Order: sequence, then C-alpha cells, then structure tokens
Amino acid sequence: MWKMLPTDYEWSFVHLVHNIFLLVFAETGIIGFIAIILFFFIPIKKVARIAKYSKKQVNSAYALGLFGAFCAMLIQNLVDLTWASPVINSLFFFLLGLANVIVNFEKKYVTA
Repeated sequence: MWKMLPTDYEWSFVHLVHNIFLLVFAETGIIGFIAIILFFFIPIKKVARIAKYSKKQVNSAYALGLFGAFCAMLIQNLVDLTWASPVINSLFFFLLGLANVIVNFEKKYVTA
C-alpha cells in the first residue's frame, strides 16, 4: 500500500476507511461509536430547535447556519475522512463554541 502513495505525501498515517463513523466503530467499538454519534447529533438537535422555535430572528438565522454547517460536516465525514485534518477539526470545535453561544443566548432570552 505504501507504494501507491506519492513521494511528497505529508501525513504519517493512512486510513483505509473513508467514513469516520466506521473508523471509530472499528477502533473503539460500540461505546466509541455511540459517543461520536452523540458528539455530532446533540449540537444538531439543539441548534435545530433554536432555528425552529426561536422568537428572535437573528438567533434563528444563526442557528440555521450552524445547523447547515453541522449537517455538511456530518455528510462529509460519511464519505471522506476529513476529521484527521487539524483545520477541519478546529472548524468543528469553533462551530461547537458558536452553537454554545447561541444556546446560552436563547436560554437567557427565554428566561428573561
């Protein structure tokens, strides 16, 4: 397999599976698989709820954008292993932070 790689290949590892969910399931079993599924679907569920039920249109628009970004990353990880890239991984955690801000703003607005 190493003969198929270009000579200027920069990553020190090669994944044979092009699906992050299958890779995690193969390496960590059912516990890791459930953890990564929850890791992707809990933020999607929270921002979808805000996008649908928010009384503030700005929060709803931001939540809809975050919902689209999370769904795009979810679909991309079904067909390609981009999770190994530090840029994509950092983008995901940045989006998690933005989702947390929107959820906290919505909680503050609803309880006020």
